[in-house]
Amino acid sequence: MLKHLKMLVISIFLIGLILSCGKMPDKKVGVIIPLTGNLGFVGESFRNGMLIAEVDKNDQQSIFDFQDSQNDPKIGLSIYQKMTQISGYKVIVPIMSSVAAAIVSQKPSITILTSVVSDSRITQTDHVFRYFLSSDKETRRMAEFMVKQKKMKTAIIYVNDDFGQDAYNCFKSVYTVNGGSLVYEEGYDKSITNFRTVINKAVTGKPEAVYIIGYGNALGILSKQLRETKYKGDIMTFSSFSAPKVIEQAGTAAEGVYLTATPFDANNPISDKQKKFIEAYRVKYGKLPDHYAAFGYDVADLLLSAIGSGKIDMHKLEANLSGQRNYQGLMGNVSCDEQRDFQFTANVKIIKNGKPEIVE
Repeated sequence: MLKHLKMLVISIFLIGLILSCGKMPDKKVGVIIPLTGNLGFVGESFRNGMLIAEVDKNDQQSIFDFQDSQNDPKIGLSIYQKMTQISGYKVIVPIMSSVAAAIVSQKPSITILTSVVSDSRITQTDHVFRYFLSSDKETRRMAEFMVKQKKMKTAIIYVNDDFGQDAYNCFKSVYTVNGGSLVYEEGYDKSITNFRTVINKAVTGKPEAVYIIGYGNALGILSKQLRETKYKGDIMTFSSFSAPKVIEQAGTAAEGVYLTATPFDANNPISDKQKKFIEAYRVKYGKLPDHYAAFGYDVADLLLSAIGSGKIDMHKLEANLSGQRNYQGLMGNVSCDEQRDFQFTANVKIIKNGKPEIVE
């Protein structure tokens, strides 16, 4: 009798476990982010922002399953396959260009919302959305600003990957057609930290400005090593430079650096929503949020609103995301276009006293 009772209890437990596991994918979103390595701070900030959004939505139990890609496309793709083929997730949020590209290359039949991905062409694949500044918008904005400032001789140093090459080509086409001249152009491997050989070649042509295309700590290190050569011209770069960790990496070389960026600035909030988020983030994590955290918040906010209270309906979710017009997020007024690509305002900022300030 006792043996049969034990078997019954075990059977009930296993049935409950199976049923609970079966229900999980209906309300789970896979988030593939770098949490370790040189870009671990990006994933950490993005995750923290998403968790703040869940609190604001009063979600008691997190629907997000965060996994570490280490910013490695192979690892990211492996995680994606497990999430979709084993766990049955219907929505995946991959961040970082190379990881997202590897996942999108699989022609997914589920909803993919990418972020920290600069190439707008990624949404040419069905079911794929993008929530981030595009490289073409950032480079076009900076090229036009430099021409306006009469910086007509420029050296370009860019990260030698899909993102860097695309951004380089976009900048070159806009800058040169408006009369700008490139005195030097070279890519660098994203794994290196000593850029002095490239820098010495770049400054030989006596450029009025050096445009650094990249992301993460490389931007801070490049700027620092560039100033160590006694280069006195302007340094221009990408939105990733606004991260406090990157500015800290650059040290005093950060002063006077120009960058393209969104309107979000933790030091100068311009809306009540930004103020509330910044304070909540400071209280929970003991520091101010960077723009990766703000992007994470908006992505989570959009997803939670689009999913609603029921289980995930992919078609309803994609219709809600596609229909977003004048979404008032932390990044300001944002709308999704016909290519499932969210459009942002790109400002030009300058670092003063260690903080970004809007120039125009």
